[in-house]
Amino acid sequence: MIRRDDGGDWLIIEQITHANLAAEIARAWGNERFEPLTLSRGGLSGLAFYHGVSHHDDGWNEWDWAPRVDPRTGMPRDFREMRMHDATAIWTKSISAAAKLFPLAGYAVSRHFCYLAELVRSGGRHDLEDLAAVTEFLERQTAVRTKLQEKAELHGLGEDFLRHRELAYRTVQFFDRLSLWLCCADKREPQEFTAPLDEVVTFSSRPSTSITGPSAFSVYRLQAERPDYRAWTVAIEPYPLSDDAHEFRVDARRIPARNYADDADLQATWNDAPHVELVWTLTRR
Repeated sequence: MIRRDDGGDWLIIEQITHANLAAEIARAWGNERFEPLTLSRGGLSGLAFYHGVSHHDDGWNEWDWAPRVDPRTGMPRDFREMRMHDATAIWTKSISAAAKLFPLAGYAVSRHFCYLAELVRSGGRHDLEDLAAVTEFLERQTAVRTKLQEKAELHGLGEDFLRHRELAYRTVQFFDRLSLWLCCADKREPQEFTAPLDEVVTFSSRPSTSITGPSAFSVYRLQAERPDYRAWTVAIEPYPLSDDAHEFRVDARRIPARNYADDADLQATWNDAPHVELVWTLTRR
């Protein structure tokens, strides 16, 4: 899960929610200047790219619905604070979910998490148990990617797999990073991103006028009487999306920023927590 500061509280965003946001942005990507990358790209490769982005965090589902505490701090574990035996088990489930329909999607998600595993191994902040889990994960994923290529070849997709595997990986990486940039904090400084086809785009955010009243376009039908809203406008230069403006939303829950006694304490608070809706309008300016 994503733990985001909100004054004296934390906003908790599920990893599956973050992945859905990544997929929504990926689906909207592409215009006269930028080549589409997923569904509108056409063919099986576009479907596989979209599937990889959309399902790259499916392994978090169980953890999302039962968030856990770091016993050293009493804080909910953010995805960046996981022990590696837990993280690698989640990553492995995510890779399997992505690979069910498209070997290419499974390959891209495997590469994505191997990249994260290599960062852990080179970062110097983890203990021997964490490093052992990462090393085992990396070794297993080499064999997993070989089997995915063999599966693609068996179904007559070997050439397509080899031609598109690097771009599929870069697509998952890019939209994951973009979604996390939006979800993890209220960003005020412009941020450059290099898109999968090497286009450089700059994102600049500013708070929007507060939303008053429930939105008819909300993806979520929340049980709270009315969620609070946090709304931003994000200008992109050059502009890569299919329409002049796109609105994207995620649901979060607000919990007190305090030390939690144990997992049960956190989960009881999370279950009863009020909802917050984060809204971004991505626009040309």
